[in-house]
Amino acid sequence: MTRVDEGLRPALREVAALVSSDDERAAVIAALPEPLRTFDAGVVLETTTVLARLLDGSLPARNPMRLDIDHQRRLAAATAEAWSMLKRWPGDAVGLIDLAPHRRDFEKALSRLVCGTSRDSQMPEVVQLLGSGLADDAVAMKIKPAAWALGVTEAAIATARSSGLLKSHAVVRHGLIRIGIDRMEVQRLGALKLDRVGHHRAAVDLGLPTYGLLQLLNADLIEREHHPWLVSQYDGPIVTATGLRAFRDRLTAAARPHVERAVSLASMAMAYGGGPKPWAAIVQLLLAGDLPFALQEPCWRLTSLLLSRHSLSAILALPPGGGSTEYSQAEAHEVLNLPVKHADRIAHARLPTDGGGAWRLNGKIVHHLARERISRAELMARTGLSVKTLDALMRARGIHVTGPLDCRRDVASQQIADLLC
Repeated sequence: MTRVDEGLRPALREVAALVSSDDERAAVIAALPEPLRTFDAGVVLETTTVLARLLDGSLPARNPMRLDIDHQRRLAAATAEAWSMLKRWPGDAVGLIDLAPHRRDFEKALSRLVCGTSRDSQMPEVVQLLGSGLADDAVAMKIKPAAWALGVTEAAIATARSSGLLKSHAVVRHGLIRIGIDRMEVQRLGALKLDRVGHHRAAVDLGLPTYGLLQLLNADLIEREHHPWLVSQYDGPIVTATGLRAFRDRLTAAARPHVERAVSLASMAMAYGGGPKPWAAIVQLLLAGDLPFALQEPCWRLTSLLLSRHSLSAILALPPGGGSTEYSQAEAHEVLNLPVKHADRIAHARLPTDGGGAWRLNGKIVHHLARERISRAELMARTGLSVKTLDALMRARGIHVTGPLDCRRDVASQQIADLLC
C-alpha cells in the first residue's frame, strides 16, 4: 500500500467525494467555480483524470488494473494538481497554463483536446468544460498589435503579461492555445497614455510645488491612475488631463462672483510658514465653502484664486501638510517663503549630485529651517507692511535682522505678535 503525501490529501479527498454519498458529492460540486457547477460529478471526475494525464504525459491513457508504486505516486500528484487547477478554472486559465509543468506539451495536448484533434476521444461535456476557460479574438489580441498600441516592444508586453501587469486570456488560434492580451485593457491604456500629463507639468499648471500636487492626489482631490502597467512605465504618480479638468470644474462650480478685500491664494500662502504648506487642507476648505473665493480670469491656477483677506487666519491655523524627503531648489524656497535670489542662504542643504543635474535639497534641513526661522517675505505677508517699515518696527523692538532668513520664529512670535495676523 502506497502512502499518500500529506500535502496531496485534501485535494484527493475532494476528488474521492465525487464518487461518495450524495451529500458529499453535492458539497464538492457546490464549491466549484460557477461554470463548473452545471456539470454532474461524472463529467467533473472525468475532466480531472484527463487534466492529470495532460499534466503528466508519462501516465497511461487509461489506468490499468495495476500500477507500480512510482506510477501510483505520480498519478496521485497529477490528480491533486489537476483538481486544484479545475477549482480555479476558467477564471485563472492563463495563470494555470503558465504554471503547468512542461507548459508547451500541456498547451499542445490541451489544444488537441479542445479542438477535437486528439487521438483519444473524450466526452463532449469534458471538452465543453475545458473550452469554457478559453476566449476568442474579440476579447484578446496578439502581442505585436498590443505592443504597437502601447508604444513599447513585444518583449516588454510579454514580460508585463507574464508578471501579471497586463490582463491576458488563453485563446485558440489555428488549432493551438495561445496567450492573448486583453483587447479592452490595451485600448484603455492607450487612451490613458495619450491623456497622461507628467506630474511635474501638472504641478506647474496648477501653480503648486510637486509636494502640493502629491497632497491633492493622496487626499483624492485629483484623480490618479493606479493601473500597475502604467505605474511601471513612469516615475511618479499618473495624472491625466481629464482628471485635472474634473478638478478645475469642481473648483469653478464652488467659486463665487466676487469676494471682499480680495487677495490671491499665492500671496496668502506666502504668509504660511513653519513647514510644508497644507495645500490639500486648503482645497478641502475651498470646496466645502469654508473659504469663500472667486476666480481670477483669464489665468486658471489654484494659486491665482482670489480669497478674502479675512480668510488668512483660517489658513494660518492649519497644521503643516505632507512634505518630501527631498526638494528642488524652487520647492525649498516655497516652503521657506524665501525669494529665489537668496539661494545661497540654504546652500548647505544641497544634496550631492552626479554632475550636471539640478540641485536637490535635504528635506530634513529644509523642514528644520522652516520651524526655526521666519523669512522677511513671510513677515511682510503676515503684517502687510513694507520691508522698510517692517525693519524699522523690528529694530524698535530689539530685533535686528541682517538677512532674509535671519529672524528666529519664536522671537518674532513673542516680540511682534501684535503685528502678525
